[in-house]
Amino acid sequence: MRAFAGLMSAQAISLFGSRMTFLALPWLVLVSTGSATLTGIVGFAEMLPYVIACAAGGPLIDRLGARGVSIAMDLASALAVAGVALLAGLPHPHLAA
Repeated sequence: MRAFAGLMSAQAISLFGSRMTFLALPWLVLVSTGSATLTGIVGFAEMLPYVIACAAGGPLIDRLGARGVSIAMDLASALAVAGVALLAGLPHPHLAA
């Protein structure tokens, strides 16, 4: 029962983080640039990996195993979010509003 509670807690934290990212990235672009077009492009670019993951996830898990795929994708996600944070801190004169 303890392991199940830990799994559900981790899942809830992960889901919360994903939903906050769906909100935060387009908002960052909107605040930084004031452009609704760029905000829409970021929203599309943010959703595209989820669409691809839904289509390719099942066959990939069948071939490589759920644990390995989960660990690899969590690491890739962490790197992507860290990259956004690093890039947001760099000066972007062409994005100035």
